[in-house]
Amino acid sequence: MEDKLFLTWEGYTKDCYTLARKIKESEQKFEGIVAIARGGLVTAGIIAPLLDIRVVESLCLQSYSEDGMRGRIIQHNSLPEPTVLSKFLVIDDLVDSGHTINHTNNRGLIDSAVLYRKSSTEFEPTFYARELPAEKWIVFPWEV
Repeated sequence: MEDKLFLTWEGYTKDCYTLARKIKESEQKFEGIVAIARGGLVTAGIIAPLLDIRVVESLCLQSYSEDGMRGRIIQHNSLPEPTVLSKFLVIDDLVDSGHTINHTNNRGLIDSAVLYRKSSTEFEPTFYARELPAEKWIVFPWEV
């Protein structure tokens, strides 16, 4: 049996506020957000108003199959030219291997924010709310 961490909406929202505070404290200014669908959409929807950002794009990337196995990254949509996106913040809910969010670097996206950084990741996000053990399988509130 996998070691699972079930997140509540209250805890998830609190972590979104923590992440927004860290981004604000950095004094970096972003013209918009690119949310990595699907989990990044929820996170960006909470964080965007806290940062007073109105432009939110989405990038639908899939790295897990229906059976929960990680595979190659499939990109389901496109974004504007990289020069437009250079002042955008990539937001996702989780970084574990780093493969999905790292896929955005070749799109001109540099700064990233995630709620949960797994201790095993090879990718270092610019911002994260908290670190979680690598062996924990995160179950988000919308997944229960």
